[in-house]
Amino acid sequence: MAAGGSLLSTLFGGCLTHLPNYPRLTLRINNFDDKKHWVKVEFYRENQNERSEAIAFDREFELQARPEDRPTYTLKKQNVVKSQPYIVRVSLIDLPAIREEYRFYPDCDESGESSEILYINIKEEEYNHHPSILFDQNVCSENSWWY
Repeated sequence: MAAGGSLLSTLFGGCLTHLPNYPRLTLRINNFDDKKHWVKVEFYRENQNERSEAIAFDREFELQARPEDRPTYTLKKQNVVKSQPYIVRVSLIDLPAIREEYRFYPDCDESGESSEILYINIKEEEYNHHPSILFDQNVCSENSWWY
């Protein structure tokens, strides 16, 4: 039995050193509003048949109100998921009618030199004074603006 365990560790030990080092996605949630909000963030893998297979990330966060002396309150979560295409759904739990969806496509290569960052911004609309959800992401490749 010990010999079998040793053989398995040798076989799998070599495989583990060759696993690809996928870039990870960092999440930055910015609250520009002067009110506190609860935010639900979900990442879904594309082309899956069941929710249990598709869901990669499902968390709720408490966002403090924007401090008086700063333009935003920022919550940063590093390395939340592997950087790959996702459907991202964000909703304000305290205001259920406020929700948005975003298609995330990675732009950074697998070298790990740059980090993928997805920005979720909560801002008050000027015309109706209700919060809205806006998305942005960093750009790593030099030619992404061509497309």
